[in-house]
Amino acid sequence: MRELNLIPYELKKKRDKEISIYKAAFYGIIAVFIIFIVLYIPKLVLNHYIAEKDQLKLTIDANNNINKEQGNLLSEINSYKTYTEKINSIEKVKVLISDKISGIQKLVPKDLTITTLNYNNKIITINGTTNNYNSISEFAANLQLSDNYKNSRINSITSSGGEGGILSYEFTIVIN
Repeated sequence: MRELNLIPYELKKKRDKEISIYKAAFYGIIAVFIIFIVLYIPKLVLNHYIAEKDQLKLTIDANNNINKEQGNLLSEINSYKTYTEKINSIEKVKVLISDKISGIQKLVPKDLTITTLNYNNKIITINGTTNNYNSISEFAANLQLSDNYKNSRINSITSSGGEGGILSYEFTIVIN
């Protein structure tokens, strides 16, 4: 039990002592709280920045993947454009080739057979066979006298022995 002390001076001293103890405890708690805040807040901020950095890395990686995919798509689009341009140029060349072939057909002698006809880089190469040597010269002359095939020339003629001693001639004519 507490003592009953009726001397006001001692009571005041005791009360001041209790108040100073409470004040010291209060200030101690505040100091601990301030130290805790000073130590813990930077860690919270650091964790926030680390999480933000990780999120930015994920966003950058996603953007890099999108950029790579965009580059792949652009190269694929360019290859399709190139392919389309080639197809369009082939279609234009087809018309020219059919016109040239139809013109050549009218100039071929009856005993001459065309085995291959190639069109490459605006050069027509005609390979054929015949039993009559003069038919090759006639065909070349017909081509040179025409309006469309003036730059035709005989590139080669080879002869081979056929059945029954009949000679067969293989020839190549080039038209520029």
